[in-house]
Amino acid sequence: MNHPYKKMVLAEMAAIGLPAVLVLIALIKGFAFLVLLAILSLALSLILSAMTISFTPPHMMAIKQYARAGLLIFCMIYLLFILL
Repeated sequence: MNHPYKKMVLAEMAAIGLPAVLVLIALIKGFAFLVLLAILSLALSLILSAMTISFTPPHMMAIKQYARAGLLIFCMIYLLFILL
């Protein structure tokens, strides 16, 4: 039997793998912009995790994940404007 949220879990795993690739490229090439994109994709991973958690009874965990992702996105957008 398949997990009911299999697509969400796969998207979450892909969102975790994307920052690893971006950081490796950023370390090799020396692009600070890619590091910021990697951190933003980690925030995307937190959002997908919160969406998966929100379908199960402890909804406070999902709210915490959304708050973490929101703060991370806010900080990265601030750093992006400073970098530009």
